[in-house]
Amino acid sequence: MKNMTKFAYLSTFGILVLAGCSDFEDHKKDVNTGSADFSKYMAIGNSITAGYQSGALYEEAQRAGYTVLLAKSAGVSGFEIPTLSGEGTGGRLKWDGSFSPSGSPVLVAVPLATSSEIFERAINKGLARPYNNMGIPGSVLVIPGSAPLGYATDFFDVKINSTGTDAVVGPGGVGGSRNNGLFALTLRSPGSSLWLSMKGYQPKVVSFWLGNNDVLGYATSGGVSPSAPTDASVFQTKYQQIADSISGLASQPKVVVATIPDVTSIPFFTTVNVSLVGKIPSGKIYYSHSSGSVDSIYVDATTLASGKIYNRGMITLLGASAIGNGTSTFAGLAKAVPLGSQYVLDPAEIVIAKTAVAQFNGSIKGIAATKGWAVADVSAEFTAVAAGGANGKYYMGQKVTAAFITGGLFSYDGVHPSSLGQALIANYFVQAINAKYGAALKQVELNSPAGMKFGKISAQIPDGKLIDPFTLPVEPLKNMVRLMGGEIE
Repeated sequence: MKNMTKFAYLSTFGILVLAGCSDFEDHKKDVNTGSADFSKYMAIGNSITAGYQSGALYEEAQRAGYTVLLAKSAGVSGFEIPTLSGEGTGGRLKWDGSFSPSGSPVLVAVPLATSSEIFERAINKGLARPYNNMGIPGSVLVIPGSAPLGYATDFFDVKINSTGTDAVVGPGGVGGSRNNGLFALTLRSPGSSLWLSMKGYQPKVVSFWLGNNDVLGYATSGGVSPSAPTDASVFQTKYQQIADSISGLASQPKVVVATIPDVTSIPFFTTVNVSLVGKIPSGKIYYSHSSGSVDSIYVDATTLASGKIYNRGMITLLGASAIGNGTSTFAGLAKAVPLGSQYVLDPAEIVIAKTAVAQFNGSIKGIAATKGWAVADVSAEFTAVAAGGANGKYYMGQKVTAAFITGGLFSYDGVHPSSLGQALIANYFVQAINAKYGAALKQVELNSPAGMKFGKISAQIPDGKLIDPFTLPVEPLKNMVRLMGGEIE
């Protein structure tokens, strides 16, 4: 996403202003927002905050995002987002309405958009002020690989360079590109950063949710790229610096932050094909450690039922190129031909990821407590859904599980929430704001989100029992993992 030279011209001369949208208006006449003044609300976050679904960022999903829903619950209009018309970034995974011979839904991908196509689809990039939704897919709290560790952050140090072609670290950080053009899409003005955008806008309510990708990039790359989550002490230091900066704003905003879900519980890792039982020689999948040594993970009915296989499912165990029909010609089925380390989140890496999440959440809750901020405990809620297995958890009488495709919580990429999941997140934020700031915001009705086309699929597939290995288009998944800091060969 580096070919963005014409973006600077467009942003400079303010072309294509969104019709009918002006300054953020306050429509709180019939809404009790307590001590939280939503007349100027700004959201900081990553892909979930941006509204990313099914491997892409596109208008339909953006408008179903939790920040938009939260703004509506607070009775406000004029909540500006970096709207991408049509298929947006491209790469969106869709169900084509058909099933494979053995009964699994067939998913296809929209072609990835070029950088120029993405900016042509940005319909309100001439907005004269910062967007209210500053969620940027791939955004991290601490930039991996910076030296010394954790020196640079996406919040303070990533700025748009003079040509508007890329997001770069500087001047207070380490030189180099983030290689993520969605920073330019969101920040727009050369020299701007998330912090400078916030400081210029002076919001009165802030939702802040960064940190997911500081461990998710590690997990999605099988513990290879980056080779470790963000150091816990660095995470705490940087989170504290950001918190101090936000609380020091002249607007004295009310703030709600969110905890980080257990990344190892998302369908991207835990969906395993039950039909592999009995087809794998010796009942083992062999994988290579980053050190080059070969180990194995046992695959049997008990292991599958307990969800203890953590593998980048949609690219390996659920991909025909990795396991195929169970013959020894496929990587992972023989010790001499192991799966690469980047394709497996092994037991030791699971512990590392879980430990990082627990430490990050401890910092988030502790810092929020000292600031008197609200906390939306997304981690606890998602954990409860996952712990419920096939029974999941009921919200407003609706069952939600963490199962891939059929569960309802996650979109087709197995990482990002569906429209239903976004509505649930909006409600977690509503509950936290109501409790902390004496508000009485209404929760989102869960029958209102358009959601994914789960109905017909769910009617034909037992919950969580996908029948054969999925072969998903790999390019949108590669792009998604790259945004999170990882790589897929």
